[in-house]
Amino acid sequence: MIVSAEQQPENNNSEGGAPTPSSTPPPTPTPAPTPAPPSKKDEGSTTATVTGAISVVIGVAYLVLVSILNSRGDLVPPPPEAFGP
Repeated sequence: MIVSAEQQPENNNSEGGAPTPSSTPPPTPTPAPTPAPPSKKDEGSTTATVTGAISVVIGVAYLVLVSILNSRGDLVPPPPEAFGP
C-alpha cells in the first residue's frame, strides 16, 4: 500500500510546533579525544636534538679556541736562562 504525503498522519510535538521524526534518536555528543602521552620516539627525538645542539656548540668553541691559539704565531722555546742553574 502506497501512502501519499497527504494521507500520512502528522507527527506534531505536544506544543504544536514542527513535526519531529520519531524513528531517529537525538544525536549523542561525542567526547573530546584525549591527547596521547608522549611516546618513547618523541622523547628520544628531543634528547637527540638537544645533544646535537650541545655538540655543535662545543665544536664551534673548539674551532674558535684553536684559531686564537694559532694566531699567536709560532711557538718559540724559552731561552736557556729560564731553566735555571
